[in-house]
Amino acid sequence: MVVSKKDGKIRLCLDPKDLNQAIQREHYPLPIIEDVATRLHGAKAFTKLDIRKGFWRVKLDDSSS
Repeated sequence: MVVSKKDGKIRLCLDPKDLNQAIQREHYPLPIIEDVATRLHGAKAFTKLDIRKGFWRVKLDDSSS
């Protein structure tokens, strides 16, 4: 559907429901704490990262953006 904006430009409106069902996404499940804890045996250094908005900092090349 095409809708006219107040400034005279047009806006394309669509319902991506069918498109979303057709997209094949890779799934990366988060590990459970038991899986992580077994890999920590003997570890000597630990860190904590706050990556809540980290995806805003990743620069994409032109073909990816």
